[in-house]
Amino acid sequence: MNTTEAQDAQDGPGTVEDPASPRDSLSWRATERVMSVLNRVLRADIVCEGLEHLSDKPCLYVVNHFTRFETFIIPYVLYKHTGRAVRSLAYHQLFKGKLGEYLQSLGGVSTRHPGKNRLIIGDLMAGRSSWVIFPEGAMVKSKRVMERGRYWIRHPKRSGPPHTGAAVLALKAQFSRSAFARARELGRADLVQNYCERYGLEADKDLPGEDIQIVPVTITYYPLRPGKNLLSKVAGFIFKGLPPNVMEELVVEGQLLLSDSDITVYFGEPISVEQYVRPLGRLALMAPLGRQLTGRADMIATLQRKRLTRRFMGEIYSNTTINIDHLFCGALRARRDPQISVEDFCRAIYLSALDVRQLVNRRLHESLRSKLVTMLTDDVHPPIEDIFKLAEDEGVVSRSGGVMTIDQEALEEEHSFDDVRVKNTAMVIANEVLPLRQVCRILKETVNLSTRELREQIADALCARDQAVFGENYHRYYEEGASKPPEIGRPFLLEGTRPTGIVLSHGYLAAPHEVRPLAEYLNGLGFTVYGVRLEGHGTAPAHLRDVTWGNWLYSYYRGYAVLRNLCPEIIVGGFSTGGLVSLLTAARMGQAVKGVFAINASLRLRDIRTRFVAPFMFWTDILQKFGRDSEEDEYVEHRSENPNINYSRNYIHGIRELQRLIGVCEDALPSIRIPALILQGRNDPAVNPRSAKLIFDALASPQKQLKWMDFDRHVIVQGERRDEVFREIEAFVESVATPLSV
Repeated sequence: MNTTEAQDAQDGPGTVEDPASPRDSLSWRATERVMSVLNRVLRADIVCEGLEHLSDKPCLYVVNHFTRFETFIIPYVLYKHTGRAVRSLAYHQLFKGKLGEYLQSLGGVSTRHPGKNRLIIGDLMAGRSSWVIFPEGAMVKSKRVMERGRYWIRHPKRSGPPHTGAAVLALKAQFSRSAFARARELGRADLVQNYCERYGLEADKDLPGEDIQIVPVTITYYPLRPGKNLLSKVAGFIFKGLPPNVMEELVVEGQLLLSDSDITVYFGEPISVEQYVRPLGRLALMAPLGRQLTGRADMIATLQRKRLTRRFMGEIYSNTTINIDHLFCGALRARRDPQISVEDFCRAIYLSALDVRQLVNRRLHESLRSKLVTMLTDDVHPPIEDIFKLAEDEGVVSRSGGVMTIDQEALEEEHSFDDVRVKNTAMVIANEVLPLRQVCRILKETVNLSTRELREQIADALCARDQAVFGENYHRYYEEGASKPPEIGRPFLLEGTRPTGIVLSHGYLAAPHEVRPLAEYLNGLGFTVYGVRLEGHGTAPAHLRDVTWGNWLYSYYRGYAVLRNLCPEIIVGGFSTGGLVSLLTAARMGQAVKGVFAINASLRLRDIRTRFVAPFMFWTDILQKFGRDSEEDEYVEHRSENPNINYSRNYIHGIRELQRLIGVCEDALPSIRIPALILQGRNDPAVNPRSAKLIFDALASPQKQLKWMDFDRHVIVQGERRDEVFREIEAFVESVATPLSV
């Protein structure tokens, strides 16, 4: 054993002398009040997951260490969620002045306290208190914990594998508890007394029967964006000439606390220490008992400490909450060619996210679950743009003319312990995924695919996802008598021979089958058409209670992204509410779209009842609070022109989301500058015909047309004379699409 490991295996001299006890409820109440105030002041969102893994058993919580405030956060969240105080082993320099007194009042013990090991073992044996330990031995600011396939920690004062001290303490506590019980059973008063003096036990008190557990705890931060903040500015103003390391911590950690950061604390599955003690422990207790029992405990700890340490360190690192920054920075490192188009890089990130989602026992941040498809469109995806900006600011990436260049030397540049989080944040983020070998393999394979392979895989993946989502939704919401056959609601792709693709959407309460005739007509002209299913439609009416207008927009984005990878140019269009979604998409995609058409777009509705949706929802909320069943009030019956396609019930929640979509779309109309066609039936019974004029007047398009159609029904894309509508659309798309002769 090296020096550190030898120290790990020792209990320390003398009898137990406890410098503090976490029984001061006043201190904990004070902490709770302070944290309550901080929760209102701080903008960071501290989320605790895996709470089901917490128990009443004696536990050693082993935690990864990246920031100073983890020393305070972990004991607090454990107290908050279990109601029990825990003790913690904390950096010795924190035990100074009032802060040191406060830490001691909470049961904190300095890493340099001579009796710390006996305190921990005694508490675990007797079940007096659980403990929090940071097994990495110090803050790992670079987050580099792997070297040549093994766990390896770099620190200014030490470079080597993680400390085995936590494993040693748990192993010795587990064995010593069995040995203590055995000594009492055999009437060995001398040994019993020795244990009592050594670990602060009571001779006549039974020890708990539960196994001691090690609970791996993983803290993940997103996004990690160092920068000057209120805390660093105030400290710099009041305390002139602060040491660089202090300022670095204020810049990094203050930003985490004072910005919209997610701090995820995950409590992993407990590891029973008994399973590591049992094989050797039985043999050790079978031999005649003597004062060498402590030596037997040392022997077991020495033989099993590395195995147990590898186990819980592996759990800590594998439970990282993977976010979009991890995939971005990991892909930078995995890319072999320093140049790649921005579009291809985003495609690789998206495909990697899909593959990572399929991995078992991998935890994902929300940034890899919602709105991710936006990065495959021509809209701005704020999370990906944000990490791009960080990489550019650090000189790791540059973008020009749609091509990005990766500077691998800048990415791998070494910095000092106190500089790395500020000067090379991208490397710190990339380092965090190094222990996740499956994730690294996925990134390496995906980011090095050719453009053709990326496009094909993206299109296939998006189509498959749309079909899978529909299947899941249909099965979940299916309602006998209310759900239509699945072919009515299923999204579809009709591939054509021309370079132009058309994204097409149905209306509110309808399904993709509503626009199928128009899609087939356009496909017959050679265009590739994707028939979108707006989320909540094509399944059952009750599904509309669980969706928002944003879900409809991102459903449309999926169709857009499919064609973005199949066709060089795109036209967007839709009927009724689908027309609103297509207009909003055109506004957000800008000049990347060749043209937009909207048929009977529902900017203004005829049904006067929609004006009362907001107060109606307020009233039903009040009724529900008082326990009244308002199920009958949540929807109105709907008589449709096409009962074989449309829902027979219209949920109030859906109408409210439609109103919100109308507001967002109306605000976006002036930003549309591409060719546009607005088609409107003169006697539309559902949409107020003045909607068309309002839309037309708001458009900033230099090429725009308003066509009035002599129909007295709403669904003019179905039924008699629909070909008149189709021909108007044909004329428009032919005017903006690349001609067949080109």
